[in-house]
Amino acid sequence: MEIKKLIKRLINKSMPKEDEYVIDGFNLKMGAGHMLAEYQKNHKMYDRFVPFLGVIADCIGKNAKYIIDIGANVGDTAAAIIKHTDKAIICVEPTKSFFELLCNNIKKFGEVYISKCIYFKP
Repeated sequence: MEIKKLIKRLINKSMPKEDEYVIDGFNLKMGAGHMLAEYQKNHKMYDRFVPFLGVIADCIGKNAKYIIDIGANVGDTAAAIIKHTDKAIICVEPTKSFFELLCNNIKKFGEVYISKCIYFKP
């Protein structure tokens, strides 16, 4: 039990308390311990395809009105897609801490993009 506490303390100490990350011009609060920046630093192509999903959605789903992001986390996928599609994005995030960050991040997208985001906690 003691070793688990020590490991947890070391991990928490090495993680930034509140990290910000820029995705397609949007400055997002990622929350303590969010690993996206680290993953992209170590794996150059990690999540780099996401903006193309918006373009693809417009091409193949001409009659569709929405893109649904299940497990929206802090809004990083919405930030990566929103400028690249005409569709609205429905963001669903069940975790309270991520949902709060999601709401705050989307509010910083600007009026044009805020109106294209629908978000709720199930």
